[in-house]
Amino acid sequence: MTAFKTKNSRLFSLLFSFLPILLMAQDVSIKAFVSRNQVTTDERIQYSVEVSGSTNNLPDVNFPDMNDFYVLSGPNQSTSIQFINGAMTSSKTLSFYLKPRREGQLKLGKASIEIDGKKLESNEVIVTAGKPDPNAVAQQKSQQNVEQGDDSNIFLKTHVSKRTAYIGEQIVIEYRLYFKNNVRTYEVEKNPSNAGFWTEDFEMPSQPLIENEVIDGINYSVATLKKTAIFATRVGSLELDPMVVNLEAVIPNKRGRRSLFDSFFEPSGRSIRKTVSSQPVKLNIKPLPDAGKPADFSGAVGSFRFSVDVDKQQAEVNEAVALKLKLSGTGNIKLTDLPKVDIPPDIEQYEPKNSSSISKKGGAISGSKTSEYILIPRIPGAFKIKPIQFSYFDPQKNKYFTTNTDQIDLTITGEANNSAVTPMAGFSRKEVTLLGKDIRYIKESTNLQPVAEHNYFNIYIGGGFLLGILFFAGFIFYDDKQAKISGNIVLAKSIKASKLAAKLLTEARKNISAADQSLFYKAINSALSNFVRDKLNIELTDFNTVTAEHALKAKNIPAEIVKEYIDLVSECDLKQFAGIGSSENEKMMTMNKARTIITKMEKLI
Repeated sequence: MTAFKTKNSRLFSLLFSFLPILLMAQDVSIKAFVSRNQVTTDERIQYSVEVSGSTNNLPDVNFPDMNDFYVLSGPNQSTSIQFINGAMTSSKTLSFYLKPRREGQLKLGKASIEIDGKKLESNEVIVTAGKPDPNAVAQQKSQQNVEQGDDSNIFLKTHVSKRTAYIGEQIVIEYRLYFKNNVRTYEVEKNPSNAGFWTEDFEMPSQPLIENEVIDGINYSVATLKKTAIFATRVGSLELDPMVVNLEAVIPNKRGRRSLFDSFFEPSGRSIRKTVSSQPVKLNIKPLPDAGKPADFSGAVGSFRFSVDVDKQQAEVNEAVALKLKLSGTGNIKLTDLPKVDIPPDIEQYEPKNSSSISKKGGAISGSKTSEYILIPRIPGAFKIKPIQFSYFDPQKNKYFTTNTDQIDLTITGEANNSAVTPMAGFSRKEVTLLGKDIRYIKESTNLQPVAEHNYFNIYIGGGFLLGILFFAGFIFYDDKQAKISGNIVLAKSIKASKLAAKLLTEARKNISAADQSLFYKAINSALSNFVRDKLNIELTDFNTVTAEHALKAKNIPAEIVKEYIDLVSECDLKQFAGIGSSENEKMMTMNKARTIITKMEKLI
């Protein structure tokens, strides 16, 4: 027994002695970068190799061949150790000052380290050396660019997860700020509106996390300022708007003797203000394939799980049964509708309680959506709830998938209560209640009184004469007002905007039950767009969500109302062109939301 313990203790000791090496092999990384990758042969650059990891025992570096350069000094070493949430991270940087020996493209090969017999290599670096400028204009221009903070030192880039996607497919966008100079503060001047997309912003930390990235051999600090998931609402070539940021950066002072009047607290340079903008990005949005599309497909795009559950399958008469539908996964879940449930007519059902939970953390928008039905059987017997089907398109697998649930059998015991309200076949409890309100009883008795003698001539003749005068004056006023309106087209359009919106909402109401649901969403979209266009006198050729947003903000419309307007227009676009199905109840909610938004803006414009 003692020998066994001794053997095991030696084994554990040996294992723990190798554990730091194993962990170090997994955590250590190496990268190489230069201060500039375009120089003249009379200029010098700084070449650096950085090794970092979760250990303070970092391995030695094997440097590449530097025969194309004069080595002016080096290697110069600097080290750094950080503790974040109890975890240690250390790094060491070895730097050389180099000067090109010739013109052309000069190569610095891969630096390497060895850990536990394994070799890790850095990236290669290419430096382009040109002819020297006798007047040192290039050097002065380079120094001027550094002082002004040109795009080589500070710039903004838009990173997209994919440039070709299906309609409704999730695309993740990151707006990243790259900088070599120290950036003190920043302020977003213009957020991209991204017309033609439904957008969901990810949750971001209050202070952006700073990372490092090597581009063309140059090391940059990188801060992600904004992360957004977008879902295209129409097919074709769509463009992402640029993001504009105002920032304050610290520019290093020129070399030379420092003045005694230089700031003690800012010895490394001076502050400048700069505006940077990302470049527009074009995306190619494809329609969903027709091949293999299920008949019940309603526009869900992503990776989903669908389930149906009941809290009990045996119950007494008049005892409530809870039926729950749940959809979860990653994709356009917020725009996806749950399928309808076919409930037997002898079971009373209440309006479902809908809820959703959307997660805006991590690398993709995900979440869940549920609908809970309360069912009350009014008579005993065996009831069957037919299988419920849900279909979606998975863009990663380029394929449609269909989930079929099992049939639900309900066994109801007890005796029917005749006093209980039993809905008629095909009618829900709510519809029966409304049906009762539609019936009005005829009064079977009334009170009759004799007509007294009155002097009708004086009262009615005088009243009629006065009424005629008021009517004539009103007619003159109305005619004059109409003449003014007819002569002012802008005023006429503004006055008629509300009537036209009401007419289009009425048209939308007529199309709630239409087989082609695009007619409904087209009418809602037209009501919203025409109202704003006519009220603000925007030409049809210039009108889009971007111009509408700017015009509404110029009229001091509250930001929350403008956002409600833009979101609803985008939702109508998506459901009109993407073929995403909606229930009549959801359409009614959309129409009421549009009427509320128009009413709010009518009071403010």
